[in-house]
Amino acid sequence: MRITPLRRIRHAYGIRVVEIAAASGLSIDTVRRIDRGDVMTLQIQSLLRVANALGVPAAELVSGLARTPHRRGLIQTRSTS
Repeated sequence: MRITPLRRIRHAYGIRVVEIAAASGLSIDTVRRIDRGDVMTLQIQSLLRVANALGVPAAELVSGLARTPHRRGLIQTRSTS
């Protein structure tokens, strides 16, 4: 299994695909595609919605360079609870 930037972020903060789907308004299938790294055929809006829900720059979902994310969105919720 390939460790993608989204998967790395999810695992670091204990966030499930279904939570990201709900927070972003996207289907679970779309979030799973991003989680697998299948981003070449996605609309940029989908990546932006996931990034916004997590509180990270969209570039982190495609670059493979998942830096320390900004503390807002789902990540902030997990970090402060």
